[in-house]
Amino acid sequence: MKPPRLRSKRQCTTVDKDNGNEVWTSVRRTRKEFSQKVKVAAFARSRGFCECDNKCGTKLFPGNIRYNHRIPDELDGEPTLENCQVLSRACDREVTKRDQRDIGRARRVHAGHISAKAPPRRPMPGTRASGWKKTFSNGWVRRNICQRYSKN
Repeated sequence: MKPPRLRSKRQCTTVDKDNGNEVWTSVRRTRKEFSQKVKVAAFARSRGFCECDNKCGTKLFPGNIRYNHRIPDELDGEPTLENCQVLSRACDREVTKRDQRDIGRARRVHAGHISAKAPPRRPMPGTRASGWKKTFSNGWVRRNICQRYSKN
């Protein structure tokens, strides 16, 4: 039996024993694979054909079978029969691309909600964030910090 792959980091709160404060900690979470019982039941449900959203109806054979989470594991999809779909390799590739896009978007939205987005590395020249301004006569000059925050 192969060890489960490490998939993602999750954060959770733990209570510090010394002073009773809550602390955010990072926890590695393992991927939840489907059990053999779920895979057998899902294959029986599919009757040997692909269950993709496109209804391609591809006949499945050994080496061409993939078991996929309808709700991705990363987005808290459980390894149950209801969440399992049997796909061909080609359809699994398309579904995985879509899932990766959705997972990335969920991470970006979450980062935005907790204000964890990194500031832009190189701001556009001439903007207030760059610290430089263009004058009509002298070309480019350094902005005064007081000017940067005043609304003149």
